[in-house]
Amino acid sequence: MKITKNTYLTIGFLALLSTASCDFIFVDKSEKGQQANVVETAKIEADLLLIAAEKNLSCISWCETIEKATLDEDLKTAAQTIKQSQLEIAKHLQTTAQEHMVLVANKLPLNVPRSKQIEELENYQVQSFKKLRDNLKFQRHVMDSLLRQSDDTTIRGMAQASIIEIKSNIEITQHTLERLGYH
Repeated sequence: MKITKNTYLTIGFLALLSTASCDFIFVDKSEKGQQANVVETAKIEADLLLIAAEKNLSCISWCETIEKATLDEDLKTAAQTIKQSQLEIAKHLQTTAQEHMVLVANKLPLNVPRSKQIEELENYQVQSFKKLRDNLKFQRHVMDSLLRQSDDTTIRGMAQASIIEIKSNIEITQHTLERLGYH
């Protein structure tokens, strides 16, 4: 077998090609890993935005129920203050979700009929404020998770601002519960 110049060129070309293709494969896998991380982070952010919106709407619903059912002006004022704050958070959640192409609910499904909520509230004002406080605490937990998990500055900013409002809302519910005799 005679080795010619073309044989050497072919072997050299194949060696160069195999080296280059290995580099391409490694770079490609690395890029796929980075893309997978970005996708996974976006999925986590979307899930947390959905949960935050749901808890936000639940808090608004409880505030509306308290407003309608109670005769005590201080309790109504507390519920109205929290509701206004939660409506602002809802706007920020909607805006942030839209910017990230996440569809979140803007109305709570009627799982519990309002008349049942009002009946419960008339008999159990303390339990209603406890439920509101528990929803607020869970909402804060979700916002804390968004703050820790997200690399996106818009989401982090919205979560940080929401946490401040939610902390204030939790304090209002706690003071109201203390006023109602629950410690």
